[in-house]
Amino acid sequence: MGHLRRSHGIPFLRLSHRIRRGGLVHRPRFNGRVEDRIGVDDLISIRVYAQEPMSARGHVRPEGTLTMPLLGEVPVAGRRPSELGRELEDQLKQRGLVVAPSVTVSIEESAPLRVTFVGEVRRPGTIKLEAPVNVVQGIANAGGLTEFASGNRIFVVRNAANNEVQRVRFRYDDLVAGEPHATAFRLRTGDVVVVE
Repeated sequence: MGHLRRSHGIPFLRLSHRIRRGGLVHRPRFNGRVEDRIGVDDLISIRVYAQEPMSARGHVRPEGTLTMPLLGEVPVAGRRPSELGRELEDQLKQRGLVVAPSVTVSIEESAPLRVTFVGEVRRPGTIKLEAPVNVVQGIANAGGLTEFASGNRIFVVRNAANNEVQRVRFRYDDLVAGEPHATAFRLRTGDVVVVE
């Protein structure tokens, strides 16, 4: 995605820069649509092919889990449906419950996102948004930028899965020009968008 840097002790990723690997500098390629992640309160369906009694459907609990027959509480929040499906196939196989499982996970209904906007936006505060929402769509819902906003200093501050704080930097010109990496980044519940 970009260089991991630190600003005021908080690491952040800068998406608008090139990545250096093995001495070569190149721009990462965008390979299409980004799959949404499962969130708390989302209504999800987990289907085990030809094993309906082992399938599950329900809202993700506040602790990020869903109960599945024979597997019990399964952590689902923050995962992509395709990744979760593969993990569940592995669990079913390892426990000897299904010889060759085929699991399909889908998000039937996304819960509204709660994202906080601070700084140089016209309507700062916490806003409920319908997922999926990228950064420029979120800023638009917050009334847009003020005349004092710096187009090069837009950050999304996010608590990562490992309880570390990430700070991802965006440039407004990349967002409105449709630069693939900038527009593919999806906001999540709990994100704080800071516009300096």
